[in-house]
Amino acid sequence: KVSILFKWNAAQNTVNYTLEVLLNNQQAVSSTVGGLEATVSLDRGKTYTWTVTSKNEFGTTESDTYSFTTPGLAEVNYAPYAAEISTDFNTLTQLLTISWIGTDEDNDLLTYDVTITENESEIIEESDITDNSISGIEYNSGTEYYIKVISKDSTGSFSVSEITANSPE
Repeated sequence: KVSILFKWNAAQNTVNYTLEVLLNNQQAVSSTVGGLEATVSLDRGKTYTWTVTSKNEFGTTESDTYSFTTPGLAEVNYAPYAAEISTDFNTLTQLLTISWIGTDEDNDLLTYDVTITENESEIIEESDITDNSISGIEYNSGTEYYIKVISKDSTGSFSVSEITANSPE
C-alpha cells in the first residue's frame, strides 16, 4: 500500500467535501472531510481516477475527474500516454513537418498510426510506423489540417492524440 495526499481548492459556501477515488470504475475510497485535503491508502502500481464534490445546504458541485498511477510495480500493462503533436509549416518550401513525442509508463516499444486530413480529405494514412515524424508534406496556404496520432504498444493498448493546425496565409 501507499499513502496518497489529495489537495484541492476551496469552493465558496462549502460545508464539506467528499473525495471519491475509483479503480476500474469501482469505488476504492469515499471520504467526507471538512478541510481541503485528505490522505488515503491505495494499492501500489494501479491507475485511479478521483473527484471532489463540494456540498452545502443548496446542493452539490462535482469537480473534474483526474487520473493518476500510484508508484510501484505494475501488475498489468499500461496504455501509452497520448502523444504530444507539433507542426512546422515551412513557408519557404511550402512543406509541413509533423512530429510527436510518445511515452509509455512501462517503457514498451511504441508504434504509431498517423492520419492527416486537409479540408476533410485524407491526404496521409500511415500505420505501424516507428519514426516520430513525417516530413515533406506539401501544404496549401490558409488551410486547416487535422492530425491524428494513435500510439500503440505490443500488447494492443493504445491512446489517441488529435490536433487541428492552420497553415499560414
